[in-house]
Amino acid sequence: MLNHVVWLLFSFNGRLGRLGYFTGWLGLSLCGGALHVANLGQWLKPEAARPDVMVLLLQATLSFALAWGHFAIQAKRLHDFNWSGWWVLAPGAAIVGLVVTWIAGLGAASGETVLGLGLLTVAAAAFVVVVGLMLLFRGGTAGPNNYAPRSGPPDTQGGDAAWAQRVLNDPLAAAERLGQQESSALRSSVAAQSRPTAAAGERVFGRRNVRT
Repeated sequence: MLNHVVWLLFSFNGRLGRLGYFTGWLGLSLCGGALHVANLGQWLKPEAARPDVMVLLLQATLSFALAWGHFAIQAKRLHDFNWSGWWVLAPGAAIVGLVVTWIAGLGAASGETVLGLGLLTVAAAAFVVVVGLMLLFRGGTAGPNNYAPRSGPPDTQGGDAAWAQRVLNDPLAAAERLGQQESSALRSSVAAQSRPTAAAGERVFGRRNVRT
């Protein structure tokens, strides 16, 4: 159980289904909310009662761990779509770009500038919401993909666990194996369709084939 939690929150390897992602996201969000409430309570105290450097360092460490956990579950969820985990940076890049645009546009306080910044804000917010909904509700790849045979921790992958590790180390080899599997299935299907059927009057397994 502990290994599963560590993999869920700290590893960027493997795939994560919708239920696992929702569980991880909910737990991290609740912990993050509690941490923010505790931080707010500390800063509302009188000056003499504010936390010392060690407490602030602990809070910063916990904040970093929570952010890492969010990135980890999002990357594994993207792997379930057979997408690169680097796409997890896209919403953050949109937000950073929006902040930079706002800072640069504050100097020109014209009506058109404010309208443009407002539209960019709405577009960035919509993009983040769409990505969040996709991670929560979109189904993953059916069967193996370039990142793991199926969603879940590596030790639940059965006989394909060794292959899953090779996938993580060498995605090109995994893609080659998937191509070989598809080619083999296609050859089997073509062979089954092209197998000649017994003509009328020929013996089939000792019996005469008679068409009706």
